[in-house]
Amino acid sequence: MMDLIAGKRTYSYAVSAVTPGTTASGFPFVDSSGGRIKCNYAKIMVHYDFDSNGSEVDHAVAWIEPSGPNQLTNFSMVEDPGISHEYTTADIAAGNVSGVLGQCIFAAVNTPGVAEFKCDNGAIMDSVNIRIEDHPKNSSHEGEITIEITYGNITPFNTLRQDRYDRGS
Repeated sequence: MMDLIAGKRTYSYAVSAVTPGTTASGFPFVDSSGGRIKCNYAKIMVHYDFDSNGSEVDHAVAWIEPSGPNQLTNFSMVEDPGISHEYTTADIAAGNVSGVLGQCIFAAVNTPGVAEFKCDNGAIMDSVNIRIEDHPKNSSHEGEITIEITYGNITPFNTLRQDRYDRGS
């Protein structure tokens, strides 16, 4: 994603033991002092590990939606959780499909799911909403889910544009 004509200032954190569920959780973009920052770049990795009774076919599906002060979408999965779920081919054939703004990713054992966002010139985000569904082969043995979030700003090396995004502290 990076090249030699752009600058990148990023922050990151990881959240372990994330519980899957039917509702989305919000993960804010904060700087080193805990202040919320506006960003134009984010990369989210979802890691999935099965427990001692699990199977290598266990996996998780995650819906990741960028969010911000101007709400990038009118139909966020936070307010409308019905849009962040899996569909059958019959649903698709019937035209009963709604997409979530962002990305839907698949995280398997030893293969993390990765979503990357780069906002267009006029947009910013200060958080992501994530909803995760666990798919263990044996439904009584849920896997362990860890989320790794990297975010910040990618800016061109142009001194006239360096004041557009938060540098954070």
